[in-house]
Amino acid sequence: MKKFLLQDSSNTKWVNAQEARAKTNTMNAQIRLLDYPELSRKSRATMDIEAAEARIKNNKFTVSAMASFYRWLRRYLHSCR
Repeated sequence: MKKFLLQDSSNTKWVNAQEARAKTNTMNAQIRLLDYPELSRKSRATMDIEAAEARIKNNKFTVSAMASFYRWLRRYLHSCR
């Protein structure tokens, strides 16, 4: 697919942006797994959200970090349905 898209030079920036986004998403996923191991269980229905909230309180995250986490958690739980 990449070779096909790169046949047209106008697609180069778009392909590079997609590769950068994929790399960033992978790094963010690894960081989330390190910070919130309780969210990496195979059984998504039994996630321990209270443990994640306690971890946030114990680590004294900033308000923006908490908001980012809750946005991610809502999207994640919605995608598991």
